[in-house]
Amino acid sequence: MKDLLEWLSLEQKKELEDLVEKVVKTFKPEQVYCFGFRINSSVKCGCFSEGIVRNAIDYDLLVVTQPVVKSEIEIQKFTGQSFKSGSLTIINFSQKVVLAALSVGQNFVNTIIKSGLLLYTRENEPYKSEIIAERAVHINRAKISFERSFETAFGFIDAAADRFINEDYSLMAFMLHQAMAVACRGFINLFLGFNGNKKNLETLFALANNVAGHLPPFLQYEQNNELIKQLLKSYNGVKCNRKFVPEKDIVTNHQGLTETLIETMEDYGKQHLNKLMSG
Repeated sequence: MKDLLEWLSLEQKKELEDLVEKVVKTFKPEQVYCFGFRINSSVKCGCFSEGIVRNAIDYDLLVVTQPVVKSEIEIQKFTGQSFKSGSLTIINFSQKVVLAALSVGQNFVNTIIKSGLLLYTRENEPYKSEIIAERAVHINRAKISFERSFETAFGFIDAAADRFINEDYSLMAFMLHQAMAVACRGFINLFLGFNGNKKNLETLFALANNVAGHLPPFLQYEQNNELIKQLLKSYNGVKCNRKFVPEKDIVTNHQGLTETLIETMEDYGKQHLNKLMSG
Protein backbone atom coordinates (compact mmCIF):
# COMPACT_ATOMS: atom_id res chain seq x y z
CA MET A 1 0.00 0.00 0.00
CA LYS A 2 2.82 2.42 0.74
CA ASP A 3 3.81 2.51 -2.96
CA LEU A 4 0.38 3.66 -4.18
CA LEU A 5 1.69 7.00 -5.47
CA GLU A 6 4.27 5.26 -7.65
CA TRP A 7 1.42 3.77 -9.70
CA LEU A 8 -0.31 7.09 -10.35
CA SER A 9 0.25 9.58 -13.14
CA LEU A 10 0.47 13.30 -12.39
CA GLU A 11 -3.17 13.69 -13.42
CA GLN A 12 -4.27 10.83 -11.17
CA LYS A 13 -2.30 12.24 -8.25
CA LYS A 14 -4.11 15.55 -8.72
CA GLU A 15 -7.45 13.71 -8.76
CA LEU A 16 -6.51 11.97 -5.50
CA GLU A 17 -5.51 15.28 -3.91
CA ASP A 18 -8.85 16.79 -4.95
CA LEU A 19 -10.68 13.77 -3.52
CA VAL A 20 -8.88 14.03 -0.17
CA GLU A 21 -9.69 17.75 -0.07
CA LYS A 22 -13.40 16.97 -0.54
CA VAL A 23 -13.25 14.28 2.17
CA VAL A 24 -11.59 16.68 4.61
CA LYS A 25 -14.12 19.42 3.88
CA THR A 26 -17.10 17.08 4.31
CA PHE A 27 -16.00 14.83 7.18
CA LYS A 28 -13.57 17.12 9.07
CA PRO A 29 -11.52 14.03 9.95
CA GLU A 30 -8.62 13.41 12.26
CA GLN A 31 -7.00 11.07 9.73
CA VAL A 32 -7.69 9.61 6.30
CA TYR A 33 -6.13 6.29 5.29
CA CYS A 34 -6.15 4.51 1.94
CA PHE A 35 -6.23 0.76 2.56
CA GLY A 36 -6.97 -0.45 -0.96
CA PHE A 37 -6.91 0.63 -4.59
CA ARG A 38 -7.52 -0.97 -7.96
CA ILE A 39 -6.49 0.34 -11.38
CA ASN A 40 -8.80 -0.86 -14.15
CA SER A 41 -7.57 -0.26 -17.71
CA SER A 42 -9.79 -0.37 -20.77
CA VAL A 43 -9.03 0.19 -24.44
CA LYS A 44 -11.56 1.79 -26.76
CA CYS A 45 -11.11 1.11 -30.47
CA GLY A 46 -13.37 1.81 -33.44
CA CYS A 47 -13.59 2.97 -37.02
CA PHE A 48 -13.49 6.61 -35.93
CA SER A 49 -10.95 6.37 -33.14
CA GLU A 50 -7.59 4.81 -32.65
CA GLY A 51 -6.89 2.87 -29.48
CA ILE A 52 -7.79 5.00 -26.45
CA VAL A 53 -6.60 3.71 -23.09
CA ARG A 54 -8.65 4.68 -20.07
CA ASN A 55 -7.56 3.99 -16.51
CA ALA A 56 -10.27 3.97 -13.84
CA ILE A 57 -9.08 3.88 -10.22
CA ASP A 58 -11.08 2.55 -7.27
CA TYR A 59 -10.14 3.65 -3.75
CA ASP A 60 -10.96 2.21 -0.30
CA LEU A 61 -10.64 4.81 2.46
CA LEU A 62 -10.82 4.73 6.25
CA VAL A 63 -11.94 8.13 7.56
CA VAL A 64 -11.29 8.60 11.28
CA THR A 65 -13.38 11.28 12.99
CA GLN A 66 -13.99 12.35 16.58
CA PRO A 67 -17.61 11.18 16.46
CA VAL A 68 -18.97 9.26 13.47
CA VAL A 69 -20.42 12.28 11.72
CA LYS A 70 -22.02 10.74 8.64
CA SER A 71 -24.71 8.10 8.27
CA GLU A 72 -24.34 5.27 5.78
CA ILE A 73 -26.80 6.99 3.44
CA GLU A 74 -24.82 10.24 3.58
CA ILE A 75 -21.59 8.37 2.89
CA GLN A 76 -23.10 6.62 -0.14
CA LYS A 77 -24.36 9.95 -1.47
CA PHE A 78 -20.91 11.51 -1.03
CA THR A 79 -19.09 8.63 -2.74
CA GLY A 80 -21.50 8.75 -5.67
CA GLN A 81 -21.14 12.47 -6.24
CA SER A 82 -17.53 13.24 -5.32
CA PHE A 83 -15.45 10.87 -7.41
CA LYS A 84 -16.16 10.16 -11.07
CA SER A 85 -12.91 8.49 -12.12
CA GLY A 86 -13.75 5.15 -10.50
CA SER A 87 -15.57 3.73 -7.50
CA LEU A 88 -15.03 4.97 -3.96
CA THR A 89 -15.58 3.05 -0.70
CA ILE A 90 -15.47 4.95 2.60
CA ILE A 91 -15.54 3.46 6.10
CA ASN A 92 -16.12 6.08 8.81
CA PHE A 93 -14.95 5.09 12.31
CA SER A 94 -14.72 7.31 15.37
CA GLN A 95 -11.30 7.80 16.93
CA LYS A 96 -12.55 6.09 20.09
CA VAL A 97 -13.54 2.97 18.14
CA VAL A 98 -10.19 2.87 16.33
CA LEU A 99 -8.19 3.15 19.55
CA ALA A 100 -10.29 0.50 21.28
CA ALA A 101 -9.89 -1.88 18.32
CA LEU A 102 -6.13 -1.35 18.29
CA SER A 103 -5.87 -1.94 22.03
CA VAL A 104 -7.18 -5.49 21.64
CA GLY A 105 -5.35 -6.21 18.40
CA GLN A 106 -8.42 -6.18 16.13
CA ASN A 107 -6.94 -7.30 12.83
CA PHE A 108 -8.86 -5.11 10.36
CA VAL A 109 -8.06 -1.76 11.96
CA ASN A 110 -4.56 -2.80 13.04
CA THR A 111 -3.62 -3.78 9.47
CA ILE A 112 -4.87 -0.48 8.03
CA ILE A 113 -2.93 1.60 10.55
CA LYS A 114 0.27 -0.38 10.04
CA SER A 115 0.14 -0.95 6.29
CA GLY A 116 -2.25 1.63 4.84
CA LEU A 117 -1.23 4.94 3.28
CA LEU A 118 -1.87 7.97 5.49
CA LEU A 119 -3.34 10.55 3.10
CA TYR A 120 -4.23 13.19 5.68
CA THR A 121 -3.81 13.92 9.37
CA ARG A 122 -5.24 16.99 11.06
CA GLU A 123 -2.17 17.60 13.21
CA ASN A 124 0.26 16.65 10.43
CA GLU A 125 1.67 13.89 12.62
CA PRO A 126 1.46 10.12 12.22
CA TYR A 127 -1.62 8.71 13.93
CA LYS A 128 0.60 6.15 15.63
CA SER A 129 2.00 8.78 17.99
CA GLU A 130 -1.36 9.05 19.71
CA ILE A 131 -1.96 5.31 19.61
CA ILE A 132 1.31 4.62 21.38
CA ALA A 133 0.32 7.03 24.15
CA GLU A 134 -3.13 5.44 24.54
CA ARG A 135 -2.22 1.83 23.80
CA ALA A 136 -0.84 0.95 27.25
CA VAL A 137 -3.98 2.31 28.93
CA HIS A 138 -6.32 0.28 26.71
CA ILE A 139 -4.27 -2.90 27.05
CA ASN A 140 -4.27 -2.56 30.84
CA ARG A 141 -8.06 -2.12 30.85
CA ALA A 142 -8.45 -5.17 28.61
CA LYS A 143 -6.19 -7.18 30.93
CA ILE A 144 -8.15 -6.21 34.06
CA SER A 145 -11.50 -6.98 32.39
CA PHE A 146 -10.24 -10.35 31.12
CA GLU A 147 -8.83 -11.38 34.51
CA ARG A 148 -12.06 -10.40 36.31
CA SER A 149 -14.14 -12.45 33.87
CA PHE A 150 -12.11 -15.60 34.45
CA GLU A 151 -11.96 -15.09 38.21
CA THR A 152 -15.77 -14.99 38.15
CA ALA A 153 -15.91 -18.04 35.87
CA PHE A 154 -13.74 -20.11 38.21
CA GLY A 155 -15.85 -18.84 41.11
CA PHE A 156 -18.88 -20.44 39.43
CA ILE A 157 -16.85 -23.65 38.96
CA ASP A 158 -16.16 -23.74 42.72
CA ALA A 159 -19.85 -23.07 43.42
CA ALA A 160 -20.76 -25.97 41.12
CA ALA A 161 -18.46 -28.25 43.14
CA ASP A 162 -20.31 -27.24 46.33
CA ARG A 163 -23.64 -28.12 44.66
CA PHE A 164 -22.21 -31.56 43.79
CA ILE A 165 -21.46 -32.21 47.46
CA ASN A 166 -25.08 -31.34 48.26
CA GLU A 167 -26.28 -33.55 45.36
CA ASP A 168 -28.08 -30.59 43.82
CA TYR A 169 -27.28 -31.54 40.22
CA SER A 170 -29.71 -29.12 38.57
CA LEU A 171 -28.15 -26.10 40.27
CA MET A 172 -24.70 -27.55 39.67
CA ALA A 173 -25.35 -27.62 35.91
CA PHE A 174 -26.76 -24.09 36.15
CA MET A 175 -23.51 -22.90 37.78
CA LEU A 176 -21.47 -24.59 35.05
CA HIS A 177 -23.55 -22.76 32.46
CA GLN A 178 -22.82 -19.45 34.18
CA ALA A 179 -19.11 -20.23 34.35
CA MET A 180 -18.92 -20.99 30.63
CA ALA A 181 -21.00 -17.95 29.67
CA VAL A 182 -18.83 -15.54 31.70
CA ALA A 183 -15.63 -17.06 30.30
CA CYS A 184 -16.87 -16.82 26.70
CA ARG A 185 -17.90 -13.17 27.18
CA GLY A 186 -14.51 -12.31 28.67
CA PHE A 187 -12.70 -14.12 25.86
CA ILE A 188 -14.75 -12.49 23.08
CA ASN A 189 -14.43 -9.06 24.66
CA LEU A 190 -10.64 -9.40 24.73
CA PHE A 191 -10.34 -10.35 21.07
CA LEU A 192 -13.22 -8.39 19.53
CA GLY A 193 -14.17 -5.67 22.01
CA PHE A 194 -17.71 -7.14 22.08
CA ASN A 195 -19.35 -7.88 25.44
CA GLY A 196 -22.06 -10.26 24.22
CA ASN A 197 -24.24 -9.65 27.28
CA LYS A 198 -27.51 -10.40 25.45
CA LYS A 199 -26.30 -13.52 23.62
CA ASN A 200 -27.10 -17.04 24.79
CA LEU A 201 -24.39 -19.60 25.54
CA GLU A 202 -24.66 -21.38 22.19
CA THR A 203 -24.02 -18.11 20.32
CA LEU A 204 -21.23 -17.09 22.71
CA PHE A 205 -19.41 -20.40 22.32
CA ALA A 206 -19.71 -20.25 18.52
CA LEU A 207 -18.19 -16.75 18.58
CA ALA A 208 -15.39 -17.90 20.86
CA ASN A 209 -14.72 -20.80 18.49
CA ASN A 210 -14.35 -18.49 15.50
CA VAL A 211 -12.55 -15.58 17.11
CA ALA A 212 -9.45 -14.47 15.22
CA GLY A 213 -8.51 -18.03 14.19
CA HIS A 214 -6.52 -18.51 17.39
CA LEU A 215 -8.44 -21.40 18.95
CA PRO A 216 -7.10 -24.97 18.96
CA PRO A 217 -8.97 -27.87 17.32
CA PHE A 218 -9.78 -29.10 20.85
CA LEU A 219 -12.50 -26.46 21.17
CA GLN A 220 -14.16 -27.66 17.99
CA TYR A 221 -14.94 -31.21 19.12
CA GLU A 222 -18.52 -32.32 18.67
CA GLN A 223 -18.78 -33.29 22.36
CA ASN A 224 -18.29 -29.63 23.24
CA ASN A 225 -21.32 -28.61 21.19
CA GLU A 226 -23.35 -31.28 23.00
CA LEU A 227 -22.04 -29.94 26.34
CA ILE A 228 -23.19 -26.42 25.46
CA LYS A 229 -26.67 -27.69 24.55
CA GLN A 230 -26.96 -29.58 27.84
CA LEU A 231 -25.77 -26.59 29.90
CA LEU A 232 -28.24 -24.35 28.10
CA LYS A 233 -31.01 -26.85 28.79
CA SER A 234 -30.09 -26.90 32.50
CA TYR A 235 -29.95 -23.10 32.62
CA ASN A 236 -33.40 -22.75 31.07
CA GLY A 237 -34.76 -25.47 33.38
CA VAL A 238 -33.65 -23.68 36.56
CA LYS A 239 -34.55 -20.23 35.26
CA CYS A 240 -38.06 -21.27 34.24
CA ASN A 241 -38.63 -23.64 37.20
CA ARG A 242 -38.90 -26.65 34.92
CA LYS A 243 -38.33 -30.10 36.36
CA PHE A 244 -35.04 -31.03 34.73
CA VAL A 245 -32.56 -33.05 36.77
CA PRO A 246 -29.40 -34.18 34.95
CA GLU A 247 -27.89 -37.50 35.97
CA LYS A 248 -24.97 -37.48 38.39
CA ASP A 249 -22.46 -39.08 35.97
CA ILE A 250 -23.41 -36.71 33.15
CA VAL A 251 -23.12 -33.54 35.20
CA THR A 252 -19.80 -34.76 36.66
CA ASN A 253 -18.47 -35.17 33.13
CA HIS A 254 -19.82 -31.70 32.29
CA GLN A 255 -17.88 -30.22 35.18
CA GLY A 256 -14.54 -31.65 34.03
CA LEU A 257 -15.09 -30.65 30.41
CA THR A 258 -16.31 -27.15 31.30
CA GLU A 259 -13.30 -26.52 33.52
CA THR A 260 -10.91 -27.73 30.80
CA LEU A 261 -12.52 -25.50 28.17
CA ILE A 262 -12.34 -22.45 30.42
CA GLU A 263 -8.70 -23.13 31.28
CA THR A 264 -7.93 -23.44 27.54
CA MET A 265 -9.59 -20.11 26.75
CA GLU A 266 -7.79 -18.46 29.65
CA ASP A 267 -4.41 -19.72 28.38
CA TYR A 268 -5.08 -18.44 24.86
CA GLY A 269 -6.27 -15.11 26.24
CA LYS A 270 -3.09 -14.72 28.29
CA GLN A 271 -0.97 -15.49 25.22
CA HIS A 272 -2.86 -12.82 23.28
CA LEU A 273 -2.36 -10.28 26.07
CA ASN A 274 1.37 -11.05 26.15
CA LYS A 275 1.60 -10.36 22.41
CA LEU A 276 -0.24 -7.06 22.85
CA MET A 277 2.00 -5.95 25.70
CA SER A 278 5.21 -6.93 23.90
CA GLY A 279 4.08 -5.24 20.66
